[in-house]
Amino acid sequence: MRRSATIIKELKKAGLPTHRRPTTPGEVIKDEFLVPLKISQTQLAAAMDIPLQRLNMIIKGKRAVTPDTALRLSKALGCSIKFWLNIQQSVDLYDAIVASANRKMERVSCLVDSPAVGMAM
Repeated sequence: MRRSATIIKELKKAGLPTHRRPTTPGEVIKDEFLVPLKISQTQLAAAMDIPLQRLNMIIKGKRAVTPDTALRLSKALGCSIKFWLNIQQSVDLYDAIVASANRKMERVSCLVDSPAVGMAM
């Protein structure tokens, strides 16, 4: 699907890839941990003390990583909590920007000339 110039501009402004969806937390779990470490989903779910179905849905990209899940992934796999939340946030933001093309975002008005002083944008 060809992206409009507006969507590409918004993706760039957000620091997101313009040619593909960001890597999901589930892809990272599978490709960077389960496969190389030869850990099964069942083993990881047990270590995280969550239902296997919950982990499987994250790996398949059908469920988002919540703060609780990020905390559990952090403890089980050794990455920071923010690492998991940042990956999820990038995917969520990408999806919102791309979906905005189907909404009437042009009706949203800008009320300030530039970002407020001290605001991280």
